[in-house]
Amino acid sequence: MRPAVEAEKLGIPGVVITTTGFTKIARAVAKAEGMSDVRIAEYPGAVGVHAEALVEKNVEDVLFGRIVDELTRPVKAAAAGAAEAVRNGSEIVFEGTSEAVNEFFTKQEWTDNLPVIPPTVEKVAAFLKHTNRDPDETIAILAQANLRATPRNIAANAVMAGCKPETMPLLIAAVEAIADNEYNLSNIGSTWGVLPFLLIGGPAIKSMGIDSGAHMMSQGANPAVGRAFG
Repeated sequence: MRPAVEAEKLGIPGVVITTTGFTKIARAVAKAEGMSDVRIAEYPGAVGVHAEALVEKNVEDVLFGRIVDELTRPVKAAAAGAAEAVRNGSEIVFEGTSEAVNEFFTKQEWTDNLPVIPPTVEKVAAFLKHTNRDPDETIAILAQANLRATPRNIAANAVMAGCKPETMPLLIAAVEAIADNEYNLSNIGSTWGVLPFLLIGGPAIKSMGIDSGAHMMSQGANPAVGRAFG
């Protein structure tokens, strides 16, 4: 992915080859690398489950033509790295009923497609009281979108997920942990549905309502914390 993007930045046409289902991810990663109009040729289907003869047929009849088409089309002039507008973290992005907020957030792909609690200014402020970090301090730059995680947007995610304000220090620590190079967040994507898993210990679990008994993954504060983390 990255070689094709870097080649385009140098004026050398390059094409990213994807398979069905991964093109949207490729565009998101390219945008994070400063290339909003990346050339992509999609192989139809999944190579790993296709017979060799079908792979050859798809490459010859479909993929090769798509590669040529992409290599011979001009890339938009603004794609060479135009900066995205930076949104103020405290900006109110939408006003309306709970149902309207959910509909708007879902269309923006800001949710997990389940109903969320609207992250109002007041609710976010309640979470920020549980940390001494500046609301707009950069806690981490998270792959693959290369976006800033701040106490303010960590709190907004926690509100939407249904967390208690007392879980704020835990969520900040979790974000710092997954930003560590050894966690290798940029490679967590998988067709097998890999998800982060938090193991929490110590006396603080009582004040946060973390369940440590039977069915602990689906009771107490556990589901909401896991949802916010995701």
